[in-house]
Amino acid sequence: MSWVSDLLDRVVLFLPTVEVVQQFEGAVFLRCGRHKTRFYFRRKDQRHKMLSLKAGVYVCWPFIDSVFKLVKVDQMMDLRNQSVITSDGKDCVVSGAIGYSISFPHLALLNVENVDRVLSRLALGVIAEYVNARTFDECCDLDSIKGALQEGIKESTRKWGLNIWTVRITDFGNAINLRHLTNKEDSTLCEED
Repeated sequence: MSWVSDLLDRVVLFLPTVEVVQQFEGAVFLRCGRHKTRFYFRRKDQRHKMLSLKAGVYVCWPFIDSVFKLVKVDQMMDLRNQSVITSDGKDCVVSGAIGYSISFPHLALLNVENVDRVLSRLALGVIAEYVNARTFDECCDLDSIKGALQEGIKESTRKWGLNIWTVRITDFGNAINLRHLTNKEDSTLCEED
């Protein structure tokens, strides 16, 4: 009778599964690896194509269909501390936070691999470019850094389906870079020999 249980196990593999998309999630439906957009809904007697799945229950065939989900509600992401050198050669540390929500889940899932990681790297790059091009005294105006950061990331994140609702600079100050201390000690040791 074990052959009956083996047969049932194999048959169950080919039965459709149910995917539930919660109210706070956005999702895309892929059939054979391609984004399926043939879900239609009615609004004011018109048919509209739905690019992202709304909250609800969806039937998926194994090996053919897949549903990818992400959280689309407001989120706050911390930017790690970043050591940057100003144009006048001073070391400083900048960190911040970005508040965003996902407006179009299909763009966030299909155009970017990891939204948090890419957004963090983009923001840190914008901060580094801004600080490297200015003196330390010019960088002490945190509103200018915040404005440059917001302007620098808004255009890129629009094509990812993100809505940036706040940008904050949480920390800015002088720093002593250990790499420079190590390099100075190495150079003094070489001079003594």
